[in-house]
Amino acid sequence: MRGSRGDDLLHDLDPVEGMRRLVANTFDHFARTPALIRLMSIENIHYARHLRRSKSVRKLYPSLLATISNLLAAGQKKGAFVRAVDPVDLYISVVSLAYFYLSNQHTLSWIFRRRFATPKRLTARRAHVVAVILGNLQSSS
Repeated sequence: MRGSRGDDLLHDLDPVEGMRRLVANTFDHFARTPALIRLMSIENIHYARHLRRSKSVRKLYPSLLATISNLLAAGQKKGAFVRAVDPVDLYISVVSLAYFYLSNQHTLSWIFRRRFATPKRLTARRAHVVAVILGNLQSSS
């Protein structure tokens, strides 16, 4: 879920489809880049000490948050999203659902005696993450 011109393409879609793609693409990005998962884990252990020196990472997020905000506003205007959600909170929820599953796949696989990294399981988890986020946006409770 990187801020990029790819996010701009989501603005032209129906807000539900745009959000569906944003969430799915975020999951896919994390699944395709296991080094990012490890890097995030290590950076958090070090209290973002190295990340603070980056001149580029923060620049990725205004576009991303604008995309999320626009999709949320369009969805609410259309009546598709009945829940008002802070874009940062939504981003954190999406990333959390992807990150935790992927960063803990080895321990979860051992505990539950399932292989969590198979293509079938990843596809199922991706669909679950999309359903959880959209269900939250579309629920009034």
